Amino acid sequence: MIRALLASAIVLFAAAPALAQEGGTTGERPWWQRDSEADGEAEVEAEPEAATVPEPATEPATESATESATETVPETATGSAAAADSGLVAEAVPEAVSSSEPEAAPDDPALLERPLFGEDEHPGDVTGDWQLTFHGYARMPLQFHGAAERPPYLVDSDYFLSGFNYTRVAEREWAELFVGAQRNRTRFVVGLFASQLSDWSETSLQGQGGIATAFLEHTEEVSDDLELGLRAGMFWDRYGYLPRYDTYLFGRTHVAGVRGSARLFDRFYVKTGFGAHADVVSSNQGFTPVVWLSAGADLGWIDVGLHAFHVWTSDSEREFAIIEDGSITVLGADARLALPHIGQLYAGVAHYDAEQVVFL
Repeated sequence: MIRALLASAIVLFAAAPALAQEGGTTGERPWWQRDSEADGEAEVEAEPEAATVPEPATEPATESATESATETVPETATGSAAAADSGLVAEAVPEAVSSSEPEAAPDDPALLERPLFGEDEHPGDVTGDWQLTFHGYARMPLQFHGAAERPPYLVDSDYFLSGFNYTRVAEREWAELFVGAQRNRTRFVVGLFASQLSDWSETSLQGQGGIATAFLEHTEEVSDDLELGLRAGMFWDRYGYLPRYDTYLFGRTHVAGVRGSARLFDRFYVKTGFGAHADVVSSNQGFTPVVWLSAGADLGWIDVGLHAFHVWTSDSEREFAIIEDGSITVLGADARLALPHIGQLYAGVAHYDAEQVVFL
C-alpha cells in the first residue's frame, strides 16, 4: 500500500514538467500556478505594454524647423553651444593658437598728390561774413663766386631771357602772393608777382609784375552728383604741369576771359574756356585769342585727361608793326598714377602744330 502511494507520487512529479510544457503550448497555466496568477491578475493587466520607441525620421528638416532651431541659438553663442541647443552633439574643437604678431592689414590704396597752386587754395565753404585768405611763396636763391675776377654774365641769370631756367639748375628769385576774399562759394582773388626783389638789386619795371591777375569765381553744387564752376577775369590756367621742371607739357594760359568747369559723380571733370592776350606792338606780338578744352576721369589713384588748345592771331595788317598771322594747336593726353611703396608716375604725350608763333 505504501509502495503504491509512493509510486503514484513519483509518477505525478514526473508528469508535472510535461503538463507545464503542454499548458504553455495551449495557453493554459498549470494548476499549481493558477491560484497565484489569480491573485496578481489585476496587477499584470494594469501594466501597459512597453511602448515602442520610433526610429528617428530620415527626412530632411523643413525650412520652418530650421528657422526655429536657428532662432533659439543666441548670436553670441559659440559653435559648440549652438550645436548643443539644436540637439546635436559635436566634438570640441581646440582653439587656434594666437600668434604674437598682428595680422597684416591690407594696404590702403595710394592716392594722388596733385599740385595745388596758390590761386586755387581756399578754405572751402565760408558762411557768414567775407573771409580774407592769403597764399603764395617766395623763392630766394643765393649765388657765390670765389674767384678774383667776376664771372661772366650768363643769360640764365635773367628770368625772362633764359631758355633753361625751368630746369631748376640755377633758379632765380621769384615771388607770387595771392590775396582773396571769400563768402560761401564765391571768392575774389588778386595776384601779385615779382621776378626781382628790388631792395637788394635795381628796380626795373620788367622785374616788378605788380598786380598781375585778378578774377572772380563761383561754384555751385547743383546736386549730390554734379558741381558747376565759373571763373572770369585775368587768370592763369595750367595743364600738364611738371613739378620737377616747373613747366607745362601742354601750356599755361595768360588771358583775360572766362572758364567753365563741371565735375560729375566726383569722378569725371570738364574744363573749357575762352580768352585773349592783349597785343604788345613793341614786341611785334598781335592780339591773341585762346580757346581750350580739357576732360578726364579722376579715380583717386589714377587721373587720365585729354587736352586741346588753339591760339592764333590775325593782326598781320596792323599799322606800324611787322606782325604776321600765326597760330599754334596743341593736342595731347596725360595720366598720373599712384603706386603703393613706389610713388607717383606721370606720363604724357602732346602734338604741336605751330606756324609763325613768334608773333603770338
